[in-house]
Amino acid sequence: MNPTAVTTSSKICTWDRAGLFSKIAGSFSAVGLNILSAQIFTRSDGVVLDKFFVNDAKTGNLAPRERQDKFTALLGKVLNNEGLDLAALIAREINSQPAYQAYAGERLATQIYFDNGASDTRTLVEIETEDRLGLLYVISQTFTELALDISARASSPNAARPLILFTCMNSAVARSLRRNGKL
Repeated sequence: MNPTAVTTSSKICTWDRAGLFSKIAGSFSAVGLNILSAQIFTRSDGVVLDKFFVNDAKTGNLAPRERQDKFTALLGKVLNNEGLDLAALIAREINSQPAYQAYAGERLATQIYFDNGASDTRTLVEIETEDRLGLLYVISQTFTELALDISARASSPNAARPLILFTCMNSAVARSLRRNGKL
């Protein structure tokens, strides 16, 4: 991430659970906050310590206090399983804002790379694609639906083409490795 970028940092500490990263990413997007970068860490006791760098998706400025407060309230509801439809909330947010629009004819092809040799227990997934509000939610929700456990994520944001890195493994494999003290 560009250290001179205008960002607001948000720190989250909670217990790990299936789909947590997707729920957090979706909550940011649903209130109009764009994730520029994230550092996620899960301790061996299941405590998650995440730090997100966000900005206002409409203006690119610091996240306004009212959006930060909306995020906090929404995330609390989402983590308490209050039955909210994050995809619908994000769609409404996208439709209400002038999101980045590519110039006529300008399209960036999505590229996805898999590296099974980087780790004995994880697969590195590198994704380069055109940025948009809700992108991390869509990707991480897909991983959740495939029962993949996200163990790390990094982003190198570029206004048009972020580089997103995930390391992941099947959730059953992750649980077994944690139970046996290997993670």
